[in-house]
Amino acid sequence: GSGVEEAKIPMVESKGAAKARGLLKEAERLKAKAGPDAAAAKDMNESAWKKIDAAHAKVHTAQQQISEAKASMSDARDLEHKAAQKISDANALSDASKHTLNVARATKKEGAQESEAAKASLAEAEAAGKK
Repeated sequence: GSGVEEAKIPMVESKGAAKARGLLKEAERLKAKAGPDAAAAKDMNESAWKKIDAAHAKVHTAQQQISEAKASMSDARDLEHKAAQKISDANALSDASKHTLNVARATKKEGAQESEAAKASLAEAEAAGKK
């Protein structure tokens, strides 16, 4: 230097600076106080998301099960339809068999009648031949 000592200026704090410092301290105190609450809220949030994810997974599983059940119902309807068709076919076959049996009985009856008529004719012929 110039040999002139710089005068030491006492630290004078303006009202605004003091107020700002007070607000800063209050903010730090609130932050320290809120820290555990914030951590707990973060944990709760993470837990909530895990529960939401689990719920989504359950919904997805349920949708798959509904899909599978619908497919099973569809298969069951197909089987029911096929069974009904087989019953219908069996009934038709049964009806055809009854008809065939009736025709056979009628033919047998006609045959028996014709046989009786032939025996009668033969008996008449024999009787006529004996005269």
